[in-house]
Amino acid sequence: MNSGYEIEWSDQARDNFNEIIKFLSAGWDKNVVKKFVRNIDKELIHIKTFPYGFPMSQYRDGVRRCVVSKINTIYYTVQEKIIYIVAIEDNRRDPSRLKNLL
Repeated sequence: MNSGYEIEWSDQARDNFNEIIKFLSAGWDKNVVKKFVRNIDKELIHIKTFPYGFPMSQYRDGVRRCVVSKINTIYYTVQEKIIYIVAIEDNRRDPSRLKNLL
């Protein structure tokens, strides 16, 4: 099903994604990295299909959050037909750090 929405990544979100990949690659088996990428891809499909189906973030107005796993969350905004990925965050980090990212 084509929702008509396009996904764009912020530089911050790309950096977050690459940092997580680097961290996982250094300490975990390649299957863990593949699982992380699959989970992100799966949730991006859900976001494209139901862009308003995820709750708003408590950290910034207009930013929604999609929990990928107990460890990672995707933060995004919807502007007309563009879904803008703002950040991918490790939920174990200090939440005050997230306020600065968003």
